[in-house]
Amino acid sequence: MLQPKNVGQALKKRSVNIPIAALAAGVDVADLPLFRVPCTAELLGVNILPQGADADIDASNTSAWLIEKAAVTLASKTYTNTVLFPDAGVVDALTITAIVANRKLLEGNVITLTVTNGNTAATPACIVEVEYIIADGAQFDVAHVAKTAT
Repeated sequence: MLQPKNVGQALKKRSVNIPIAALAAGVDVADLPLFRVPCTAELLGVNILPQGADADIDASNTSAWLIEKAAVTLASKTYTNTVLFPDAGVVDALTITAIVANRKLLEGNVITLTVTNGNTAATPACIVEVEYIIADGAQFDVAHVAKTAT
């Protein structure tokens, strides 16, 4: 059986892309489950890819993005009039804020998204990309073994 430890680092890198609905002005989303980690891994990055234009994000109406594992912040970014929300089709990396030890992901961890928009700030539909690398010796979905149909 091919084990992750026998595979080169480039082949162990994975990403999952999750579509997020547009959020109207002043509308927030809190602790939205994005992704259940299938095996032990380490977070490499989180990117957003807007599918349209934002509206009215400025100094007093920001759009704050937060990626967490339980109550641990993994990545974040606040868009303002100086930290501009990316244009449609432009990938933008959120800032990894977790210390290395907190970037370790265990099978079954759930990665969540919180977006807090100011009263006039609106965000378009986006793709959130979570990049991770499979840990050496990882076993996949041990807790969720498929059952055979009878």
